[in-house]
Amino acid sequence: MKKQSTRNDGNASQSASVLVQLLLGFLNRNLEKFSPPIQNLIGVTVLLLLVVVVLHAFAPTYVEGRLYVQEAEDRRPMMAQGYSLIRGTETYFTDSNGNWMMPAGSGLIPHKTRVELKDEEGHYHGDYFTLWGPLPIVSALWVSHYNVVVNSYKKRGVRISVSRRGVIGAVQEMAESLTNIGVVHAQSQQGAPSPPYMVVHLDGLGDVGCRNTNWCGTRGESRRLEGFSINLPKGLGDVRLRYLCYIEGIGDQKTLEGQFCGTRGQSKRLEGFAVYLEGRDASKFSVAYQAWLQDRGATPVMRDGAFAGTRGERRRVEAVRVWIDRR
Repeated sequence: MKKQSTRNDGNASQSASVLVQLLLGFLNRNLEKFSPPIQNLIGVTVLLLLVVVVLHAFAPTYVEGRLYVQEAEDRRPMMAQGYSLIRGTETYFTDSNGNWMMPAGSGLIPHKTRVELKDEEGHYHGDYFTLWGPLPIVSALWVSHYNVVVNSYKKRGVRISVSRRGVIGAVQEMAESLTNIGVVHAQSQQGAPSPPYMVVHLDGLGDVGCRNTNWCGTRGESRRLEGFSINLPKGLGDVRLRYLCYIEGIGDQKTLEGQFCGTRGQSKRLEGFAVYLEGRDASKFSVAYQAWLQDRGATPVMRDGAFAGTRGERRRVEAVRVWIDRR
């Protein structure tokens, strides 16, 4: 194993040396044709290019991305929590927003790696997927980014889908992963109903599903939450959950039930919301919720129609929590 690594490092060093010699030879033959200012500009450009080549040849490269779990064909993928990625004898964990990162080797040739998943209960998922390291040179500027979706509702066939993000999205996601923002896990009281199913629309990420009492969205990433929808779990009897949103430039929207509250594709921030219950059995339950606000953090726990957030302060909501308690 060590011999193979030494051989790869030697090949990378030789390739970089040949590339530098060719480049210097070309400049020596042609640089005299240009004026001194142009020569200086070309020299600085070449120097930067050489730095990038050296970084790629000798510095480690990385592969990173986001892991989602889709539990039903007709539902949005949810950010995976508690999953780990297994590569040989190495284990890499996802954070609370489903982010992960792993080294991808070094050298001028992209590295291929096969990864297996382990779920939050420690069980192997059983399917593998393949990732490639960054393309030559560009790894000095950004990492390879993948979105991995585990289609857990499928019983056979291909259960993992992998897609590669573009350059801009990769740079944004790398910055998010490096911050390693944690999410505080809320503990449900004993005998509490199952949490509602939520879909939030996030700036740069689109629709993301959540089905737990944790924060749904992001915290500390300066990412705007633009809207959401909430659906109650089964088994509560005659109970309906209704909510309203306060949207930038729009104000209070009409009260909705199960529908999307907010905007998509308009770059408008959600600034606050309120939730309450209706129906014959509503008196048996209480709905509680919080908003995570820009520069302020978590609001106090609000209940049964009280407004969480701000109005008219131009302060975005970045994440929300909603859960049901028995009275």
